[in-house]
Amino acid sequence: MELSGWGCVALALLLLVLPLPWIAAALLAGVVHECCHYLAIRALGGRVSGMAIGSRGAVMELRGLGTAAELLAAAAGPVGSLSLLSLSGIFPRLALCGLVQGAYNLLPIYPLDGGRILRCILKWLLPPKAVAAVSCWVGLAAALSAGALCMALGLPFGAAAVGLTWLGGKDGKFSCKWREKRVQ
Repeated sequence: MELSGWGCVALALLLLVLPLPWIAAALLAGVVHECCHYLAIRALGGRVSGMAIGSRGAVMELRGLGTAAELLAAAAGPVGSLSLLSLSGIFPRLALCGLVQGAYNLLPIYPLDGGRILRCILKWLLPPKAVAAVSCWVGLAAALSAGALCMALGLPFGAAAVGLTWLGGKDGKFSCKWREKRVQ
């Protein structure tokens, strides 16, 4: 497991902004989310060869899963996060953090779980180049919509997070190509 410098910076910023009980609830919700991914991957016959925690959350390197199994493994994290709602009477902070994390991860923006689910579904329907382009454009539309909603609700940091997530899935590139240019 690897913890990036930006992951430490993100945690330090959270410690400055949020009270400790909220940070503990968010971290526990994150652990539940990632454990659900891990258990699903293992149950579906896959292997996790590494895990990195950075400013964009946790990323697992996995092997040995087909498209259907990858879809189920991607869905397991948000299902685990949203299942924390059942604890709302006992642990309301944990339930709220699970709700926010589950809903955010279901956005169809790659590399979020929703974007991975979308790509798995598109793999069954479209050729590979079209999968990348369609998921990119859907992700952009979702990021713009979620960002606008965050701004309307007075949550500029949420809008920034959604935009940076979309850019992170594009490795900082702004284009969503359908066809590659021919080199002559």
